Amino acid sequence: MPDPLVHYSISLLISSRVYSVRKSILVALIGNLPDIDVLFGIHRSYTHTLLIPATLFLLGALARYRGYGKVSKFLYVAATLYLTHIVLDMFTGLGPYFWPISNLGIYINVSLAAKWIVSSGLVFIPRVHVVVAPYSPCVCRVFRGLLFNSMSLIIFLSALTVLAVEQAARRRLRSLEQRR
Repeated sequence: MPDPLVHYSISLLISSRVYSVRKSILVALIGNLPDIDVLFGIHRSYTHTLLIPATLFLLGALARYRGYGKVSKFLYVAATLYLTHIVLDMFTGLGPYFWPISNLGIYINVSLAAKWIVSSGLVFIPRVHVVVAPYSPCVCRVFRGLLFNSMSLIIFLSALTVLAVEQAARRRLRSLEQRR
């Protein structure tokens, strides 16, 4: 599974498209909510269903219809972050993504290989392997999982770099506009 730092990093980048970086630091925590099930001794349980982000999207639409723009915006962002977590997890293992409609889980494995053929040059070999199988959540008395590793730290630092560069560019644009 992508570790919590990867989920947070991607959620931070997404939420910063809508909110200020300060608000995004807090809002991005929503991207880790599907993993709250580990506190109850299970993982990839029914908190990993598409039903939850779909409900959040519908509540966002209702809030927008009723004239609650800020609430609607928050619910849309929350649904997007929650959905992003689930989609990322689909690439690392089975989950009850379609519960309560189906107890089948989906796992998607994607890779791109390349080989050099002297007569024809570089040849790319894409592979997509989709597994659909019955799913039951993992019941764990002790949950052992990485909070982060070297790669997730690199992803997090890259996300922070993107945000810092964007902030610097915005400040520079503002100062140029003020000079005019």
